[in-house]
Amino acid sequence: TPGDPAETGSQTVTSATHDLALTGDHEGTTIPLTIHLPDGTGPFPVIILQHGFQLAPADYTTTAEHLASWGYVVIQPAWPGSLFSPTPHRVLKEYTVQILDWVVTEGANASAPMGGKADGSTIGLAGHSMGGKISLLVASEDDRPKAVFGIDPVDAGSPLSSDPVEYPSVTPELM
Repeated sequence: TPGDPAETGSQTVTSATHDLALTGDHEGTTIPLTIHLPDGTGPFPVIILQHGFQLAPADYTTTAEHLASWGYVVIQPAWPGSLFSPTPHRVLKEYTVQILDWVVTEGANASAPMGGKADGSTIGLAGHSMGGKISLLVASEDDRPKAVFGIDPVDAGSPLSSDPVEYPSVTPELM
């Protein structure tokens, strides 16, 4: 019988960090990732868990570790930007697509940061607030995510801009 999802799963969890160097239009940008790995051999489904505006991956560590204990590889990007220098949501979407590319190409590589445990064909996106919006934006244009879980996703720009190119809407037509 399945266990109670409110309880910790059966997998012991280890965590690692990796600085992902982006390519193409974003060459020269590095995104710090925190990776939570179940102890089993895998391959395990992957969840990219994105933080909210002005928050940090550490604010979601218990959630990430809990998911990993149930047999998910959880990747938490640390998005750049601040209140007075936000990163446009269009750009965060592009960064997320590069993380997807990395998971697909390196997930099964035993010498890569995911230890060969990530199933690049089974990826979900999750995020709180801004992270939920970015997850929805990516899933609306990329068919690799198999599931999206937005936790109170916002549909706003930044405090300084609401340019629809830089801060595209996800509601209601894209949800």
